[in-house]
Amino acid sequence: ACVWLIEQRLLRLSGVLSADLNYSTRRVRVRWDEGRIRLSDILLAVRQTGYTAEPYDAQKLAAQAQRDRRAMLSRLAVAGLAMMQTMMFALPTYLHADIEAQYLVILHWGGFLMVLPAMFYAAAPFYRGAWRDWQNRRTGMDTPVALAVSLTFLAGLYALAVRSQQGLYFESIAMLVFFLLAGRFMEQNARQKAGDAAGRLVKLLPAFCHRLPDYPDERSEEAAVAVLKAGDVLLVRPGEVVPADGTVLSGTSEADESMLTGEALPVPKTAGDAVTAGTLNTTGALIVRAERTGSRTRLSHIVRLLDRALAQKPRMAELADRYASAFTGSLIALALPTFALWWWLADVRTALWVTVSLLVITCPC
Repeated sequence: ACVWLIEQRLLRLSGVLSADLNYSTRRVRVRWDEGRIRLSDILLAVRQTGYTAEPYDAQKLAAQAQRDRRAMLSRLAVAGLAMMQTMMFALPTYLHADIEAQYLVILHWGGFLMVLPAMFYAAAPFYRGAWRDWQNRRTGMDTPVALAVSLTFLAGLYALAVRSQQGLYFESIAMLVFFLLAGRFMEQNARQKAGDAAGRLVKLLPAFCHRLPDYPDERSEEAAVAVLKAGDVLLVRPGEVVPADGTVLSGTSEADESMLTGEALPVPKTAGDAVTAGTLNTTGALIVRAERTGSRTRLSHIVRLLDRALAQKPRMAELADRYASAFTGSLIALALPTFALWWWLADVRTALWVTVSLLVITCPC
């Protein structure tokens, strides 16, 4: 749903030619007409949907991923502790029906206090997601979660205010938030592992290399790999990574090409042999004439193919993207007659619990 929302918002902008978002790597490739729209307008459009975007920077992305992971672990830990503590207060009420009133009040208020961290801290991502969906006039997975948690909490508050012996579902709130966060944390880890494959390939290239500006004079100077061009002569010392695709002019060594072939045994390299950017020179110094640099190297082509493969969706996923918003919207609309029917058949307590259950079970869907 995030992918669909952002792509559709960008494609509606005048001047945007294409937009492809890769959810695994958190990267979006946008082609636009500079004469009709500016990059700042594109970034603003993404921000107006409730997300953030900025020009790609691998280090910033890695740092953000670490912050997101720590924040998720913190919320998961708080929800887990709240779940255990609220259950500690609720368990006596499950096991014994004849608890004296003064002790029952203590148990109920204890459960209320213990659920507050889960309600207002751990569950915050669901509220933000639901608010973002509301701003974009659509419904997503966070909408029924936020509704279910909020309705259950309000029902518990009402039962607490009227000193009811039933209808306090504080332990259910903490448990629901904990399990949903655990699922989201596992999804986050899986997405990060999928995206790391492309990231590790990009990091194979060094930032700097040794260039021989007056070859065959072998005096070298340090140069940024980003400014290399075809025809430059490079010195690749033992233990260094080859910075560009090229041909060996002189020297004898072995190259570790496992990143391309998966073969761990090094490949001998002598004058006339081809070398590939991202491979590791192991034993001797090589003088290499660069033939393809930057985005034209074989490594860059592999990264682009991997990005494209990660971004492609099966037909079923595309259908799910198309109908997800309507599906969750219809289920939320169905909750109203469900509540009314069960109120008529039974009572408010039963109606509320059935309605909340309906909202909760939409999440796996």
